[in-house]
Amino acid sequence: MPAATMSNAQAWDAEVALSYRRRSRHLWEYARRLGLSFAESEEVAQEVYARALALPAAKRPADVDAWSFRVLHNLAM
Repeated sequence: MPAATMSNAQAWDAEVALSYRRRSRHLWEYARRLGLSFAESEEVAQEVYARALALPAAKRPADVDAWSFRVLHNLAM
């Protein structure tokens, strides 16, 4: 679907999906460095993207990748 015909929600979903493909492994590795177990790291990384998809439009960050690392850090602590 061309970007011009995508709704804001569809564009956000696509942006989050792209971030997931690019950064999910990095988030998992960061969670491991923070001391989480293998399973906990997977769970927290998935939770980050679930929260991103659930964000209302007014609260969506400009930089999904940076937001994802910040949320993961907060969840891990």
